[in-house]
Amino acid sequence: MTCTEYLEGFSEYVDGRCTGAEASAFEEHRASCEPCARYTRVCAEGATLLQAFSSIRVDEDFESRLEHRIHGLRNELAIARTMGSGGSTAAVLSIAAILLVLAWSPLLFTREIQVELAPITVSRPGPRTFGIALPAVSIRPGSRSPAALGLDGDLWSASDALFREYSPVQKRYRDGRSARSGVQQ
Repeated sequence: MTCTEYLEGFSEYVDGRCTGAEASAFEEHRASCEPCARYTRVCAEGATLLQAFSSIRVDEDFESRLEHRIHGLRNELAIARTMGSGGSTAAVLSIAAILLVLAWSPLLFTREIQVELAPITVSRPGPRTFGIALPAVSIRPGSRSPAALGLDGDLWSASDALFREYSPVQKRYRDGRSARSGVQQ
């Protein structure tokens, strides 16, 4: 029998719950092992001291304090199990390092890429003249065709006429209200 086996089965041995062969194995080990013999003597002396006291008085809140302490020890044990040996922390840090390298890899290994684009040709618009009097255009509600606006087929030549046709200010002119005051004239 080893010392570990002796200590694990010590309570059953002392309480008399072992078989005869097991009890003789405990006695043989105690006779040959000084640390286990000392452990047996200390436990026996402690039991004798406890029996010498007539009664032990405990405080009224002893049970609640004991439960609180047991609960605290269980929490500490649970936290110690979840913390582990640092393997999970090392795994998280290594994954973060890999993601960092992957995120920065396009910048680390960039090569200059040359892209040839087709040339863009832009023609210059004709000369623009300002201060020209606008042609007289009859603007009627519902008349939105270029011919009705007097544009002569060229959409951008009379852009001012288009602006007036589609402008919200034009509605005020049609209704006969002043653009500044908003009152009927």
